[in-house]
Amino acid sequence: MKSFRVRTRGGKVFEVVVKKFSSKEALCLVDGEEVVIRCEGKRLLLPSGRVLVPCVFKEKGEKVVAIDGVPLFITEGGLSSSGTASNKEKIIRADMPGRVVKVMVHDRDEVREGQRLLVIEAMKMENEVRARVSGRIRKVFVKPEDRIDSGATLVEFE
Repeated sequence: MKSFRVRTRGGKVFEVVVKKFSSKEALCLVDGEEVVIRCEGKRLLLPSGRVLVPCVFKEKGEKVVAIDGVPLFITEGGLSSSGTASNKEKIIRADMPGRVVKVMVHDRDEVREGQRLLVIEAMKMENEVRARVSGRIRKVFVKPEDRIDSGATLVEFE
Protein backbone atom coordinates (compact mmCIF):
# COMPACT_ATOMS: atom_id res chain seq x y z
CA MET A 1 0.00 0.00 0.00
CA LYS A 2 1.33 3.43 -0.94
CA SER A 3 0.08 6.88 -0.21
CA PHE A 4 0.69 10.06 -2.18
CA ARG A 5 0.04 13.74 -1.78
CA VAL A 6 -1.10 15.27 -5.07
CA ARG A 7 -0.90 19.03 -5.70
CA THR A 8 -2.23 20.98 -8.66
CA ARG A 9 -0.50 24.09 -10.02
CA GLY A 10 -3.37 26.06 -8.49
CA GLY A 11 -2.42 24.80 -5.04
CA LYS A 12 -5.26 22.33 -4.38
CA VAL A 13 -3.92 19.38 -2.41
CA PHE A 14 -5.54 15.97 -2.14
CA GLU A 15 -4.33 12.55 -1.24
CA VAL A 16 -4.42 9.21 -2.97
CA VAL A 17 -3.90 5.93 -1.16
CA VAL A 18 -3.35 2.91 -3.40
CA LYS A 19 -4.80 0.05 -1.35
CA LYS A 20 -4.52 -2.77 -3.91
CA PHE A 21 -2.78 -2.82 -7.25
CA SER A 22 -2.56 -5.38 -10.03
CA SER A 23 -1.81 -5.20 -13.74
CA LYS A 24 -5.57 -4.97 -14.38
CA GLU A 25 -6.87 -2.58 -11.71
CA ALA A 26 -6.09 -0.40 -8.73
CA LEU A 27 -8.25 0.11 -5.65
CA CYS A 28 -7.61 3.64 -4.38
CA LEU A 29 -8.86 6.08 -1.78
CA VAL A 30 -9.00 9.57 -3.27
CA ASP A 31 -9.53 12.05 -0.43
CA GLY A 32 -11.10 9.20 1.54
CA GLU A 33 -13.47 8.09 -1.24
CA GLU A 34 -12.95 4.59 -2.67
CA VAL A 35 -12.32 4.44 -6.43
CA VAL A 36 -11.55 1.43 -8.63
CA ILE A 37 -9.40 2.30 -11.63
CA ARG A 38 -9.05 -0.27 -14.41
CA CYS A 39 -5.76 -0.48 -16.30
CA GLU A 40 -5.56 -1.33 -20.00
CA GLY A 41 -1.98 -0.95 -21.15
CA LYS A 42 -1.11 2.71 -20.64
CA ARG A 43 -4.77 3.74 -20.39
CA LEU A 44 -6.66 4.19 -17.14
CA LEU A 45 -10.43 3.71 -17.10
CA LEU A 46 -12.36 5.53 -14.38
CA PRO A 47 -15.72 4.32 -12.98
CA SER A 48 -17.38 7.21 -14.87
CA GLY A 49 -16.17 5.68 -18.14
CA ARG A 50 -13.61 8.43 -18.70
CA VAL A 51 -10.33 7.21 -20.23
CA LEU A 52 -7.05 8.80 -19.13
CA VAL A 53 -3.58 8.44 -20.57
CA PRO A 54 -1.14 9.83 -18.00
CA CYS A 55 2.28 11.17 -18.91
CA VAL A 56 4.94 10.98 -16.18
CA PHE A 57 7.97 13.31 -16.03
CA LYS A 58 10.05 15.43 -13.65
CA GLU A 59 9.91 19.20 -13.31
CA LYS A 60 12.38 21.00 -11.03
CA GLY A 61 13.06 17.70 -9.25
CA GLU A 62 9.37 16.97 -8.56
CA LYS A 63 7.55 13.96 -9.99
CA VAL A 64 4.72 15.13 -12.24
CA VAL A 65 1.85 13.19 -13.79
CA ALA A 66 0.08 15.08 -16.56
CA ILE A 67 -3.49 14.03 -17.32
CA ASP A 68 -5.22 15.76 -20.23
CA GLY A 69 -2.41 18.33 -20.16
CA VAL A 70 -3.02 19.18 -16.48
CA PRO A 71 0.11 18.68 -14.35
CA LEU A 72 -0.27 17.00 -10.95
CA PHE A 73 2.75 17.18 -8.63
CA ILE A 74 3.20 13.92 -6.73
CA THR A 75 4.87 13.42 -3.35
CA GLU A 76 5.23 9.87 -2.03
CA GLY A 77 4.19 9.20 1.55
CA GLY A 78 1.10 11.37 1.52
CA LEU A 79 -1.05 12.16 4.49
CA SER A 80 -2.50 8.73 5.12
CA SER A 81 -1.71 5.07 5.11
CA SER A 82 -3.84 2.13 6.07
CA GLY A 83 -4.01 -0.99 8.16
CA THR A 84 -3.52 -1.50 11.84
CA ALA A 85 -1.67 1.18 13.72
CA SER A 86 2.03 0.54 14.02
CA ASN A 87 4.14 2.77 16.25
CA LYS A 88 5.08 5.07 13.37
CA GLU A 89 1.42 5.37 12.32
CA LYS A 90 0.32 6.40 15.80
CA ILE A 91 1.93 9.82 15.52
CA ILE A 92 1.17 12.29 12.75
CA ARG A 93 3.87 14.90 12.19
CA ALA A 94 3.95 18.03 10.06
CA ASP A 95 5.53 17.52 6.62
CA MET A 96 6.59 21.18 6.45
CA PRO A 97 6.51 24.33 8.57
CA GLY A 98 3.30 26.33 8.54
CA ARG A 99 0.29 27.58 10.47
CA VAL A 100 -2.61 25.54 11.81
CA VAL A 101 -5.79 26.89 10.23
CA LYS A 102 -8.43 24.50 11.56
CA VAL A 103 -8.62 21.53 13.93
CA MET A 104 -11.60 19.22 13.37
CA VAL A 105 -10.96 16.69 16.17
CA HIS A 106 -10.34 16.58 19.92
CA ASP A 107 -8.61 14.31 22.40
CA ARG A 108 -10.34 10.91 22.70
CA ASP A 109 -12.39 11.32 19.49
CA GLU A 110 -13.00 8.17 17.44
CA VAL A 111 -11.97 8.69 13.81
CA ARG A 112 -11.95 6.57 10.69
CA GLU A 113 -9.14 6.11 8.18
CA GLY A 114 -9.02 9.02 5.75
CA GLN A 115 -11.06 11.36 7.98
CA ARG A 116 -9.96 15.01 8.00
CA LEU A 117 -8.20 15.91 11.25
CA LEU A 118 -6.85 19.39 10.65
CA VAL A 119 -5.82 21.93 8.04
CA ILE A 120 -2.35 23.48 7.84
CA GLU A 121 -1.42 26.46 5.71
CA ALA A 122 2.07 26.09 4.27
CA MET A 123 3.61 27.99 1.38
CA LYS A 124 0.29 29.81 0.80
CA MET A 125 -1.56 26.50 0.31
CA GLU A 126 -4.01 24.80 2.64
CA ASN A 127 -3.12 21.14 3.25
CA GLU A 128 -5.54 18.72 4.86
CA VAL A 129 -4.14 16.23 7.37
CA ARG A 130 -6.12 12.99 7.43
CA ALA A 131 -6.22 9.98 9.73
CA ARG A 132 -3.79 7.25 8.70
CA VAL A 133 -5.83 4.59 10.47
CA SER A 134 -9.18 4.23 12.17
CA GLY A 135 -8.98 4.55 15.93
CA ARG A 136 -9.11 6.84 18.95
CA ILE A 137 -7.09 10.01 19.23
CA ARG A 138 -4.98 10.09 22.39
CA LYS A 139 -3.93 13.74 22.08
CA VAL A 140 -4.17 16.70 19.70
CA PHE A 141 -1.01 18.79 20.14
CA VAL A 142 -2.01 21.89 18.15
CA LYS A 143 -4.76 24.50 18.01
CA PRO A 144 -5.81 27.03 15.35
CA GLU A 145 -3.25 29.78 14.66
CA ASP A 146 -0.33 27.73 16.10
CA ARG A 147 2.89 28.07 14.09
CA ILE A 148 4.49 24.68 13.55
CA ASP A 149 7.89 23.46 12.40
CA SER A 150 8.53 20.60 10.02
CA GLY A 151 8.38 17.35 11.99
CA ALA A 152 6.21 18.82 14.77
CA THR A 153 3.87 16.30 16.40
CA LEU A 154 0.29 17.16 15.44
CA VAL A 155 -1.85 14.21 16.59
CA GLU A 156 -1.19 10.98 18.45
CA PHE A 157 -3.42 7.89 18.32
CA GLU A 158 -3.89 5.40 21.16
